[in-house]
Amino acid sequence: WFWGHYQPDAGKRSDPNASPMHAKDLSKVPPGIIVSAGRDPLRDEGEAYGKRLNDAGVATEVVRGEGLVHGFLSMINYAPSAGKAFDRMAAAIAKATG
Repeated sequence: WFWGHYQPDAGKRSDPNASPMHAKDLSKVPPGIIVSAGRDPLRDEGEAYGKRLNDAGVATEVVRGEGLVHGFLSMINYAPSAGKAFDRMAAAIAKATG
């Protein structure tokens, strides 16, 4: 469903410009933070990208909001677990930027 809206042409979905995870070499990608949600249908793909970045030697932290849904960062005032995940993400950004 998500891919159909993001890239309707199924033949282009594995193009690294549409999905960087499909790039052959990720070693020159800047350090990053991947934020996922435990109940997000996109979770596995995002976390797999984070693993590929780490495997390529790119400093990448993966932060998962357990039990949360896609878009949980807009819920930090309503869901304590969203606030905790936000704090973990902010700490990762602070660590990465020194």
